[in-house]
Amino acid sequence: MKKYLWKNKRGYSAVNVIMCVLVILLTFSLLIEITFLGKRYSYMAQTTTYVSRIIGEQGGIQTSTPSGYMDPSLYTKSSRLYSTLNSGFSKAGFDTWAVYIDDVKLKSSTRLSFPEKTLIPIRIRAGFYPIFKFNSRSNRLVYIETERNVYSSFTPRTSDIDLIK
Repeated sequence: MKKYLWKNKRGYSAVNVIMCVLVILLTFSLLIEITFLGKRYSYMAQTTTYVSRIIGEQGGIQTSTPSGYMDPSLYTKSSRLYSTLNSGFSKAGFDTWAVYIDDVKLKSSTRLSFPEKTLIPIRIRAGFYPIFKFNSRSNRLVYIETERNVYSSFTPRTSDIDLIK
């Protein structure tokens, strides 16, 4: 009986071909997943830099341009920042996202003001579902989180400037 099993190898090449095709498909899907993951990490780094520059340069975020700001047309309001980030995160393939400025979640109505030379912690957390679902664990969100600290470089003036004579 043992000799018969060793001599009869008719389905061996078909099984080899099927296994090779499965391995190639899994490798290809893994490469695609890693490519998309790299793009998402890159987007998170760019977004963190963008948000930290705005918050640091403006001394916070307001719903309207504060008085005393150098050029009111260049001020980024909280509603504009929120909508820009919302469209950017959806284009980058994220399903959920949150921006925390000094542990306050960014919304379209967020009002935060920081005095000059104040350290402002900024944290961004975004989640996405994997593209290829190989098993039941793929239905969970994968989170990427970035943090950056920035110093405030603008203080909104609420009164007139006193000139020294």
